[in-house]
Amino acid sequence: MNTRWALLAALLLGAAEGGQITGRSPYWLSDSGGVTLTITGSGFSEDQFNQFDPTLGNRVILVNDHDAINCDVINYLSNTNKIVCNTR
Repeated sequence: MNTRWALLAALLLGAAEGGQITGRSPYWLSDSGGVTLTITGSGFSEDQFNQFDPTLGNRVILVNDHDAINCDVINYLSNTNKIVCNTR
């Protein structure tokens, strides 16, 4: 079953720094997880990993009217203009 999920504006990418989403693929996601999601835009975190401060980097949370799920960011495929993650 497919459900329309919205990206939580908090895409906790450091919204205070002006991150902006311009696109995503695929548009529809499965309720059962296992989908690789690509989010395009600008202003995403430059620091994809920091062992001394785990709050740095990008985090993606998908929400709809009933649920919120995490999308695990694939750091080596992500940069300041693209975030790639796997839904749970």
